[in-house]
Amino acid sequence: MDYASHSPHVEAVRDEILTALADLTPRASRVPFHSTVTGGLFDTAGLNAGYWYRNLRETVRFADTVAALPGVLIEVSPHPVLGLALHTLRRDQGDLDAALARAWTAGVPVDWAPRYAPHQPVRVELPTYPFQRRRHWLETPAAAPTGGPAQYRIAWHPTSTPDAALRGTWLLVTPTDAPHPDLAPTLTRHGATIRHLAVAAGDDFAGPLREAVAAGPLAGVLSVLGYDERPHPAHPDVPTGLAATLALAQTLGDTGIDAPLWLATRSAVSTGPGDPLDAPAQSLIWGLGRVIGLEHGDRWGGLVDLPDEIDAPAGARLAAVLTGRDAEDQVAIRPHGVLLRRLVPAPPDPAPRTPWQPSGTVLVTGGTGALGG
Repeated sequence: MDYASHSPHVEAVRDEILTALADLTPRASRVPFHSTVTGGLFDTAGLNAGYWYRNLRETVRFADTVAALPGVLIEVSPHPVLGLALHTLRRDQGDLDAALARAWTAGVPVDWAPRYAPHQPVRVELPTYPFQRRRHWLETPAAAPTGGPAQYRIAWHPTSTPDAALRGTWLLVTPTDAPHPDLAPTLTRHGATIRHLAVAAGDDFAGPLREAVAAGPLAGVLSVLGYDERPHPAHPDVPTGLAATLALAQTLGDTGIDAPLWLATRSAVSTGPGDPLDAPAQSLIWGLGRVIGLEHGDRWGGLVDLPDEIDAPAGARLAAVLTGRDAEDQVAIRPHGVLLRRLVPAPPDPAPRTPWQPSGTVLVTGGTGALGG
């Protein structure tokens, strides 16, 4: 098409649409028809050429239409496009049993007898104890006394770190010409064999990484590239360390290296009032690292924020963290111990908040799918 649907550009083909569909003779249907043009129940006898022009020209009122539907919305199609929660199939996968099970677990009553009658199913007794549910997502918080929602916040919880030895060969990735801690002696002292890779801005990692792997498998990768806070030569608004870390993560995947990647920073997070965040540029590494962890959890180690001085106790704590024994991937090492990042309920804000009132022209960018909605 050489025009944009649901915009004034459709008006250029109005006459063509009305002419092409002029011979339609719609009739009332026995099945209730809900229109995304009107946002509610619609008599299909009105599905004439004018309706279909409006369907192409006007706003798609999908949300209004769904909100007016009774019961549960299930999208019957070979691939979910509109109803992401309950659908029947996914492209190249899925079957009727999966669709029925998805509806059942969402609370839709399902008559299983016709589906399983050919298999002659036999009923069995359930366990004598009730099912015990443990939710793995955040519960909806109760409203604050002022009527606003209760805000979550980040907290840092201390933990014990018994001495633990590293094993195998670790690749230590450092920036060239930028201050960073020399962690090789610390890692070696705690059992690791070190291969070193120094990186400059704009370097191609592929060759050096392949050479590092050719010498034998890696037990882990530790990067201190985030320490390089200098502006990137080609992109001055981006720290060199951030760009290099992104390139490192991409190239590790491209070269098939699945050893866990750990990203080290210094003063990139604040664990409390007495712990200032002195390196906000390195905080970007924490944002990038959490994305890497979500998208490539199979080869993710974690984030570790180091103190200014890596003394013997700090080195022992770092080695214990890198073993991954406790499956913690967001850690701060401080002179008094190791702290774990946690999301905890925040106390209600006693001051009422004034809702944001936009004025003038507001630009909404991006699609209007799951995230845009």
